[in-house]
Amino acid sequence: MLDQNELSVATIKKALAEINNEMQLHEGAAAFVAFKDGTVFLELQGACAECFSAGCGFLANLEHKLKTAIPVVKKIVVL
Repeated sequence: MLDQNELSVATIKKALAEINNEMQLHEGAAAFVAFKDGTVFLELQGACAECFSAGCGFLANLEHKLKTAIPVVKKIVVL
């Protein structure tokens, strides 16, 4: 049986897969690194890793989508 953290990680990965479908239109992706104490750690890949837009509205949108889909998510940190 999965504990709450494992369920959260599985849900985060599922939500990221859906978000990455949108990000592929811009030739980028967000890779899951870790989840700890309500914080999701991500690594931006592809075009998103070097895009100036990634630092503003894009990340706010990504964080909003994760928080909406998974209430235990408090914030995201891009490594």
